[in-house]
Amino acid sequence: TLPAPVSIRDSWYTSDDLKVFPQPAQNYVEVSLPRTEGFTYDIRLIDLSGRVVFRNETGNPSIIYRNGIKSGIYILDIRSGDRNYRGKVLFR
Repeated sequence: TLPAPVSIRDSWYTSDDLKVFPQPAQNYVEVSLPRTEGFTYDIRLIDLSGRVVFRNETGNPSIIYRNGIKSGIYILDIRSGDRNYRGKVLFR
């Protein structure tokens, strides 16, 4: 018999807290979070194989430029202190 899986709940916030537009995107996406002033954000775009294709640490995560990122679906992972946000980005 295998033991029951154990998980640790991170403080992930719902997509209602994170707005990413336009979707699908051509050259950039704009990111809107409920609070930005005075916070530093670690922003990552991750492809579906788990490879980080974009990473930036900034005080204002408002625009992510495509800059050579291939067309496809990406996971947007944003972390700031005890808050974590996850969303989806589709580049055409």
